[in-house]
Amino acid sequence: FLVGGGSTAGSMGDPHTTLVTLFLLLFCAYGVCDDLSFADEPATAVYEWQLLNFTFPNADAARAYMENKHYTSCMPAGVKVASTGDVFVTVPRWKANVPATLNKLVAQDNEILLQPFPSWAMNAVGDSNALQSVLGLEIDQRDRLWVLDQGKVAGKEAAEGTIKLLVFDLRKGGELIRKHVFAREIASPVSSFLNDLVVDTDHEFVFITDSGINVNDGEPTRGGLLVYDFSNDESWRVLHDLPETNDDPDVWVKINDELVFPTKRMRTGADGIALSPDLETLYWCPLTARKLYKIPTSVLRDKSVVADDVRRAVVLMGSKGMASDGLGCASDGTLYMTDLEANRVCSYNPTTPLTPDVVQTVASNADMIWPDTLALDNRGRVYFVTNQLHHFVQDELDFETPGVVNFRIWMKEIPGLRAYTYPMQDNLDCPKDEQPSASPSLGSTAAALISIGAATLSGLVGFMLGLYYVRRRHGAVLLENVY
Repeated sequence: FLVGGGSTAGSMGDPHTTLVTLFLLLFCAYGVCDDLSFADEPATAVYEWQLLNFTFPNADAARAYMENKHYTSCMPAGVKVASTGDVFVTVPRWKANVPATLNKLVAQDNEILLQPFPSWAMNAVGDSNALQSVLGLEIDQRDRLWVLDQGKVAGKEAAEGTIKLLVFDLRKGGELIRKHVFAREIASPVSSFLNDLVVDTDHEFVFITDSGINVNDGEPTRGGLLVYDFSNDESWRVLHDLPETNDDPDVWVKINDELVFPTKRMRTGADGIALSPDLETLYWCPLTARKLYKIPTSVLRDKSVVADDVRRAVVLMGSKGMASDGLGCASDGTLYMTDLEANRVCSYNPTTPLTPDVVQTVASNADMIWPDTLALDNRGRVYFVTNQLHHFVQDELDFETPGVVNFRIWMKEIPGLRAYTYPMQDNLDCPKDEQPSASPSLGSTAAALISIGAATLSGLVGFMLGLYYVRRRHGAVLLENVY
């Protein structure tokens, strides 16, 4: 059907019609395969653990970790995926005996282990220059890894110089290129809880949520936002201890008909954070709340703006109808949010008024208990951690019964998805995409088949163009000899 009927010399048919037909076939192949592969594809658990294990430097350290059950102190929280496909995972030191707080996933002896990044020494407890307790991290399109160190270990007050922001250059083997220590008045060693961050690579600014969780039980939340000016190595605090950055006293988070911390209400302030792709709008939400806020980043970048004017610039977008931990913005402006209370990840178009009815489900599963951090890449994938945080904190996880899965990293394929750090057009500063380290899913297999089909059809187009050129230049007799 590609070349039509008739004599041998005329079997090419009308070359213009043939080429149009081929291009239409190519277009339809993309559309049909895309619909079949991605339309209803569920999220896939690409990594699963009952307990976390590490690439210990020697057998004695590995044995002590297992024998002393130090794995009961380890929970994955943050996740980000580099352009190379390397997956970085944080394990905050909210409990004692966490071997390493910043890690890269590696495969070893048919097991996925956590390899301390950039080294064991850089994860040493008690060294103010090393990483003490990391929750939030980000990777920009220049492959710079931005890491927030909460400084607090096992719920104790942070030591001097430990609450900091570190930047590693992944293109230079993880070289440390910046360390910024936050002053006590910016991030309190007692009441600060640096949670998550976003990076504006055009203006070289970082925006950070501080959940304001006090080390002293019973103290109120004192949340806020931090702003870091990379060019001038300077930071400041805004929206300190306000309803917009504190927990909502009327909200008690509930998961699977179970109150989170049934004897005392969880109180967590500013938590999830996202940056619009045009870098002009910052979104955030307290965890113990159901509201979403935004503010122009131009206000935050200007240190001279007084506190009252900063607050006046805040816009309450509405109610999400759910408590969220992680937020993330795509390059098309879509906002992605975790829904702790319904075991799902959602999306929302921030150009429309926010009500619970306009929030769309992206991924949902009964096993998605406490979806935490989101990681959007530039290959059409969103990753997120589920870690049963409330059960972990209360020592309720089962680390002993064979077959139990406590922690997962999920991946959902969304055609055309790119993180806010990547513009819609090709970014010349971004290295060539590679297959991520995560296990391949049905979607990635389908994508490969699409690529093969597209290449085959493209080859046919090229072949037909060549034949058309031969016919025009040398006549139909040559074509008879070809066939």
